[in-house]
Amino acid sequence: DQHVTALRIVMDPEGEIVDVVILGSSGVKELDDAAVESFNAVGPFPNPPKDLIVDGRVTIEWGFVVNS
Repeated sequence: DQHVTALRIVMDPEGEIVDVVILGSSGVKELDDAAVESFNAVGPFPNPPKDLIVDGRVTIEWGFVVNS
């Protein structure tokens, strides 16, 4: 089985995490929670590329995949 949690991560221009949103659930709450917590635990992400800053925010989408 493959479980995918899709996230949208929003940061300010300094790389501080402003929001983490689950765009698609893996179907396993614990995996979804771990994906969100992993971004919150490792932030901030200093010096985001200037090209990624739009309207004062950096937005990326990321997927966590767990195969079982």
